Amino acid sequence: MSDSSAPDNKKPTPEARAAPRDRPRKRSFAPIFSALAILIALLALAGSAYLWREYRTLDSSRTTAAAALQKTQQQAQALAALQQQLAQLRNAAATQADINRVERHDSNTADELKQRLAGVNEALARLRRQIGSGQTAARLDDAAYLARIAQHQAQIVRDPVATVAALTAVDSELAGINRPGVDAVRGQVADALAQLNNAPRADSSALARQLASLAERVESLPLKRLQGTPEPASKPAPPATWWQRLGNGLARAFHELVTVRRSNGTSAPLLAPRERYFLYANLTLQFDAARLAALQRDEANFQASLKRAQDWLNKYFDANAAAVKAVEGQLTAMQKARLDVTLPDLAPLVQAIEQLQQPKGGAQ
Repeated sequence: MSDSSAPDNKKPTPEARAAPRDRPRKRSFAPIFSALAILIALLALAGSAYLWREYRTLDSSRTTAAAALQKTQQQAQALAALQQQLAQLRNAAATQADINRVERHDSNTADELKQRLAGVNEALARLRRQIGSGQTAARLDDAAYLARIAQHQAQIVRDPVATVAALTAVDSELAGINRPGVDAVRGQVADALAQLNNAPRADSSALARQLASLAERVESLPLKRLQGTPEPASKPAPPATWWQRLGNGLARAFHELVTVRRSNGTSAPLLAPRERYFLYANLTLQFDAARLAALQRDEANFQASLKRAQDWLNKYFDANAAAVKAVEGQLTAMQKARLDVTLPDLAPLVQAIEQLQQPKGGAQ
């Protein structure tokens, strides 16, 4: 009996007593964790929803801000255009104010300006009357002056071209004058012009150009070998001694001081070859003298210069050379030209115009 009751009276150990309590506690935390997980999931979902809503709100705010900025820029452009229009309106208003001020000033001085304008018109009318009355006298003065120029060109300068030009100007001045006797004077001018235009005359300008061309070709003309000029040595001479060089120097100095020429009725030149420069220069001067005489229509000096140039060609230049023959042919042709033209006597014309200038003629 005692063995069977002993286990029943035995006290339970601490582990035995604690075991039943631990099991119920472990079972009670599972719902808590589940609830916490659900709560966290709900919080995460709520946070995501909040963030999504905030993002949508921020995107909408950005779109609204961009639209507002664009609208602000448009408004700024419109404002600038309005300011420009306002400035133009201000300028127009200022201009209109100036115009109004000027108009008011003009309206105040209109009568004075009209009076001045009337005075100016009257002065112009008087001036026109004075010019009209003095126009004939002025034209006659010009015609007389031009007639004196034509007389000078005909009698002193003996230039038919300038005489024709002056007489043409005289006729132009007389054509604008309405006075008795003017037609007779214009008839004298026409007769003088006909005499000048019908007279045969050489072209002095063409002759002058031809002579200038000959002067440029002078140095290319070959010279003839003069009498007394030794033949060129084929071999170089031996060197001279000092007394030979001294004698040659004295001979050259004496030759430059004294020139001995023999004349048998002819004037044969005995120029040394070293003097050819002066020969060419003298022939050029003859051509230049003939050219000047042609421009001045000096018949005597023109023919004399051509004759001297032709004589020099025959004496000093090689007549068989083609260039010399060509120059001689040109000189012969130019000697046939006649520069002297019979010019009219214009003294009666000058006197007739001076008679028209007399007050007894009256102004028309």
